[in-house]
Amino acid sequence: MKKSSPRAAKNKKSRMTKKKQAIDIEETKSLYAPNDPHDTFFKYIFKDKYNARNFVCDYLPSEIVSQLNIESLDIVKDSFIDENLKKYYSDVLYTVNLKHGEEVGIYLLFEHKSYPEPMISYQLLRYILKIWDNRIKRGESKPLIPVLPLVFYHGRRKWTIKREFHDLFKEIGVFSKYIPNFSYELCDLTSYSDEDIKGEVWLKASMLMIKHIFSEDLLKRFPDILRLLSDFTNSYTGLQYLQAFLKYVASGADHMTKEELQKIVPEVLGAKGGELMQTAAQSWIEEGIHIGEKQGEERGFQKGAIQEAKELVLEALETRFDIIHRSIVEKIEQIGNTMILKSLLKKAIKAENLAQFEMLMNQALQ
Repeated sequence: MKKSSPRAAKNKKSRMTKKKQAIDIEETKSLYAPNDPHDTFFKYIFKDKYNARNFVCDYLPSEIVSQLNIESLDIVKDSFIDENLKKYYSDVLYTVNLKHGEEVGIYLLFEHKSYPEPMISYQLLRYILKIWDNRIKRGESKPLIPVLPLVFYHGRRKWTIKREFHDLFKEIGVFSKYIPNFSYELCDLTSYSDEDIKGEVWLKASMLMIKHIFSEDLLKRFPDILRLLSDFTNSYTGLQYLQAFLKYVASGADHMTKEELQKIVPEVLGAKGGELMQTAAQSWIEEGIHIGEKQGEERGFQKGAIQEAKELVLEALETRFDIIHRSIVEKIEQIGNTMILKSLLKKAIKAENLAQFEMLMNQALQ
């Protein structure tokens, strides 16, 4: 049996707890969960059970919704995403009673990468098993309750991954009855027209923003989306929503600058919009995404950032495959380029096995 390297075992705990350092503003957004604008905004929206109820009614199949007591829907505070993978995935779990009184779990998983995830069914199966395992540990094993997985996707192209777990296998034939199978619901915003986006005003505006966050014509679309929230300037809660909304646009948009955002908001929302931008800009200064951000910060962090990026790659590999060959660890330790490490991090998440990762890593290092 192959053993993990001494170095990997010794440093695993420290890698899980060590405070993350910035590589630079753009790389930090991709590598670290607290700075991932898509993940953060999704959680902000859907950790509000009223938004979740609204979403379920409008986007789940009618035959499912008709069986649910929507008013009973509530969030489960436990998280079932692997601790080391929280940087890449966001889970929000709810329980909701059936109309005849039984409980069913609704599991919402947000995939915010710019490409579909080929192994999403496998990941969902792991999370579903963790949900059931948690119930068993609490003495609630009989009966198990169903889990309805839902993937909320937005990216630069449509989701094309097949949705049956059996689709992960090439040919199973007579062995199909020995392999578990399930499907998941998919909300692929790339397949919706703007007119098809439903929901109360806050949810609708937020989903339109998420849908178009990568759009090249965002500058043209943004004023109309923002105008939906014009009444939100009249209350404290509404202003909080707007601040979260604008922070997402400022940190997540590919084709609109913060200077352009600063100009549009007062034009659409008036004087209160101008005040809101001043408040938001101050917050962005404190959080490191100030309008006109200076680029000089990178040098001070670069050395530590390279080491941190190496540890993120190793951490992802350990989580996916448990065992890391010494030769892989040594190659990763020799890399001094953050962009290569960023690329390897994505490969570590997507690779089907360790051998495939090693092949991709060798290609990247040529």
